[in-house]
Amino acid sequence: MLDQQEIQEKLATKLVQLLPQQETKPDIEVPLHALGVDSMRLVELFIFVEMEYGIDLMNAGIEMKNIQTIKSMAEFVALKRESS
Repeated sequence: MLDQQEIQEKLATKLVQLLPQQETKPDIEVPLHALGVDSMRLVELFIFVEMEYGIDLMNAGIEMKNIQTIKSMAEFVALKRESS
């Protein structure tokens, strides 16, 4: 089972792929909007999470506080993985 740190790494790597201006892995505590994540990129992250971890974030009770940073999103995904 993946732990939160591994999930953070995968999300950070995915963001490098999604954001052309992001050449290195971003700081996990920087707000996603500050990294340049717009609504389309957020949807792409949601799809990545669903495909990678089998968690449909839209139906899993996700809240704004859970998608502020890579760290907060990874915490939520890890929690949902543990409870499933």
